[in-house]
Amino acid sequence: VYGFIGYALLAPTTAEAVEHYPPNRAPVISDISPTDGEQNAPITLTELQFRIQDPDGDLMSYSVTTDPDIGSASGNLKPFGVYKVPISGLQNDKIYRWTIEVTDGKETKTEKCSFFTQGKPPFDPFLQGWNYRKEISITHTQVAGDVTNFPVLIRVIDNDLRDKAQEDGDDILFMDKDGVATKLSHEIEYFNSATGTLTAWVKLPAVSSTQDTLFYMYYGNSSSTTQQFPEKVWNSNFHAVWHLNNNPIGSILDSTAKENDGIPKGDMVSADLVEGKIGPCLDFDGIDDYISFAEFTDSHNMGTCTAWIQTTSTKLGAVWGEANRDSDKPYIICGKYYDDLLSFARDVYGQQSNYQGRTSIGLNDGQWHQIAWVSKGSGAGNAFYFDGQQVSLTWQDGQNPNGIWFDDQSTDTHSIGALDRPTNDWQWTGLLDEIRISDIPLGSGWIATEYANQNNPSGFMSFGPEESEP
Repeated sequence: VYGFIGYALLAPTTAEAVEHYPPNRAPVISDISPTDGEQNAPITLTELQFRIQDPDGDLMSYSVTTDPDIGSASGNLKPFGVYKVPISGLQNDKIYRWTIEVTDGKETKTEKCSFFTQGKPPFDPFLQGWNYRKEISITHTQVAGDVTNFPVLIRVIDNDLRDKAQEDGDDILFMDKDGVATKLSHEIEYFNSATGTLTAWVKLPAVSSTQDTLFYMYYGNSSSTTQQFPEKVWNSNFHAVWHLNNNPIGSILDSTAKENDGIPKGDMVSADLVEGKIGPCLDFDGIDDYISFAEFTDSHNMGTCTAWIQTTSTKLGAVWGEANRDSDKPYIICGKYYDDLLSFARDVYGQQSNYQGRTSIGLNDGQWHQIAWVSKGSGAGNAFYFDGQQVSLTWQDGQNPNGIWFDDQSTDTHSIGALDRPTNDWQWTGLLDEIRISDIPLGSGWIATEYANQNNPSGFMSFGPEESEP
């Protein structure tokens, strides 16, 4: 009689093959102060602050660095809690970036944050070296509704700027009124001192639809350092502003503090940087040209995308979209369908979550047009705009996306000019300019006013005569 008391089967294994259960969870960083994108931090601020927590109760180590260097800190094997970083040397009207890295020894979590310090106290530029100014007046009848924190486009050819401003435009300055006044944040997209051609964005605290809005441009200060502050023009609601005015053999720069820069793909060359609607823009060949970005919108449940487009193509073309590098679905896209159809599409695996909306709008007539896609949040509705006016899409099978946005599908790529996925399709043929993504649903008044300003800057505002220092 034979009996088995017990046995064990042995097999070789390695450390990599051992699966821990439950799986380790990454540390959590929260309660960041100043908050990311804070616009008016006082220069008397003496510390940064954040909270760390490990879902598994592990001890954590952290490090904090700042740029420019205003302080740093680190800690080893720390428990859940709030930690502070001493800082010093803040200056007015600056951007400061700081990076928090936390690890439990297995997983590492990184948060990148930024904040702006308060602007300079009110001053009179004529008492600080500037010699000339001009009044700028926005015609209120061009404003569809009162707007706040509005980046207004200035595009002008000015002989006085040609003759009296610094060659690089560093001394160009914008103020909210004459005399002792508050400096307005601006970004110069283009300045040609030989012709006096200026393309700039100026952030206005408020623009009225019932009375003209006045502000002032100063110039003629040979000792001035740069007065630009591009990141402060675009508040924390803007997650990307691509002027598309960079040579496509290098990075495609985002003007916001988020730094969501892109990488040109395909065979884009310097000759693809051409004159656009607002300034230089990019020409896409419809074959393999597109711009790829790291995915950064999954946490957004509402927002607005706007873009300027020009095409004569009858083919499919993506203005912007999200997809997966390893599979053809899911994806979300806004652009054009065949012929002149403005198109929005979202496709995932399974039929009930797919949406196809289109409308014949004449967008391939070879003229410049602005398109916008707005989401008010899940269940609250979408809106689509063409040249500043809302349009209706016809939805396949009576579908209604009802607020669909980037967070409603799991994707890992964001792209301009194509869908960045294995089939690499929906290649845009033509020009694209000034593409933006924000995390709030902009209203019809804002979109109509933005269109009026960007479509015809000289009709939107007027410049007064040159005034010299008294």
